[in-house]
Amino acid sequence: MSKSKKSIAEKHTTRASDTRSKIEKKLFECEVTEISKALQALIKYARRQERSEHPDGAFDSARRWYPTAEEDCGVTRWARCPSRAFPFSYMSACRSLSHCEDLLDADHAVVLKAKKWVKEQAEKSTQEDFLVTAKRLVLTLEQRLLHTTLPLAPLKKREVARL
Repeated sequence: MSKSKKSIAEKHTTRASDTRSKIEKKLFECEVTEISKALQALIKYARRQERSEHPDGAFDSARRWYPTAEEDCGVTRWARCPSRAFPFSYMSACRSLSHCEDLLDADHAVVLKAKKWVKEQAEKSTQEDFLVTAKRLVLTLEQRLLHTTLPLAPLKKREVARL
């Protein structure tokens, strides 16, 4: 009986570790460039949401905001046109996650996987907020991906120095 109880407990611990790493496993199945674009889009989105970064654009004489051609990337097709009553409709659309994905040409599915992974990591380290965790994870992820994708060079044998 004690063996079966231990095996059940071991199963629960392995299941818990598997669920924690499932998001990470799914994320690492993607290409390195896609993951990098996704994390950059998340950082841009977080900065725009906390108003530390602003989309490029200009105001007209009626104080309506319009994006630049580089910033537009399709916003004017799906967002409401600005009016005197709602002058920032394009600006709020430029602060959305889908716009940040389009701006950096990131895949939506990879961005969602990366967002789950960043939230999971932020919950583990309760002292950091989403943006700090995302920035830290970009560096960690790039280092990890660089180390895993490069083939290891064979170690050189030591030669005895002759005097």
